[in-house]
Amino acid sequence: MPLQKTLVPVDIVAGLDTKNDPKLTPKLTDLKNGRYTVGSQISKRLGYTALSQNVSGTTTLLSSGDGLTSFQDELLEFSGSKLYSYSSGVTRWTDMGGFQSVKIDSDDVVRNTSEAKNQDSCIASGLTLYAWESYDISGALEGVYASVIDATSGAVFQSATLIDATALNPRCIRLGPNPTLFYLDTSSSPYLLKNIQVDINNPISFNSSNTITASVNATNPTYDIAINSADADNAVFAYNSNASTTLGVGYITTEGVVGGPSNGYPAVVTVGSTNSNDLITICTDQVNTDPTDSERIYVAYSSRTASQGLKIKRFKGILTVEATHTVEG
Repeated sequence: MPLQKTLVPVDIVAGLDTKNDPKLTPKLTDLKNGRYTVGSQISKRLGYTALSQNVSGTTTLLSSGDGLTSFQDELLEFSGSKLYSYSSGVTRWTDMGGFQSVKIDSDDVVRNTSEAKNQDSCIASGLTLYAWESYDISGALEGVYASVIDATSGAVFQSATLIDATALNPRCIRLGPNPTLFYLDTSSSPYLLKNIQVDINNPISFNSSNTITASVNATNPTYDIAINSADADNAVFAYNSNASTTLGVGYITTEGVVGGPSNGYPAVVTVGSTNSNDLITICTDQVNTDPTDSERIYVAYSSRTASQGLKIKRFKGILTVEATHTVEG
């Protein structure tokens, strides 16, 4: 007997499924060491075996912990201010020393179409001074800009203020109560090392700029500034001089003025046979208290083209060279 065709009614009550992606599966195809918790959230399953509480080199047990994590194949536990590493071979923890938990917050200092480079900042008198080099979308220098912000409330006193349209290499240093910005004025050759200070009584403006030296090498304009550990209200500076293979060293007062006999400091000195074309950095002694070693200034410098390696000159507080050391070269 031939089959009889007939219409079969089918109720479509759910409508079209337009929400679920046909390439997605509504359930897991595989799950290892995981478990469902709240609201279909998957978290790592609990272990079945307790780890040893023994700590290598001591009879004190590791009785509590603040958290577990791993670094590559190393299991780590945080407990109090200590970090412990677990060795499965000896089933013991090893005290790796102290640690500090660091929380990083970020805020926009400037947001525009320009590119910011060589950023620096400092805090003084409750004011945070930010400075950076700015470049337009074609890569052309727009100069050094600065912002001044209340370090506690975040109130903005100055936002992206142009300091100098030809400036490079900004450095922010606290000179006593004064947030101070150093930079290189490249409008002439040799370059000028200048600074400008925030008016702490009226932080919506800067004070007039000071010229520290007018002889920074324009081809290799390296310089550095450091707070003087012997007197935190002033600073020391070093720069690659325009004179061949010569560096300069001097003091800077709280007001940002170059030190000299007229204000109670030794005059700026220049030292020959010192090629600092690639690197120069300066610091003052913060450790030694013996009169024969205290209040020393150290200047490290190097030049790859001269194949001299890295050298360090040690200056007395009166800015005379006491010794020269070759670190590598």
